[in-house]
Amino acid sequence: MISFFYILHSDKLNRFYSGLTTITVQERLENHINKVYSKTNFTQKADDWTDFIAIPYQDF
Repeated sequence: MISFFYILHSDKLNRFYSGLTTITVQERLENHINKVYSKTNFTQKADDWTDFIAIPYQDF
């Protein structure tokens, strides 16, 4: 299975956020922007996240 380590950036917060995902990075980014994840999630604080970098890796 291919997974991704990704880093998002918010200009509004001037902060980075990193995570791991097994879905596409674009889907994951959209989920963060649309506030799909828990209300306590750090990414809820902004709606301007952009994909800074994504690194694929093979899960064994």
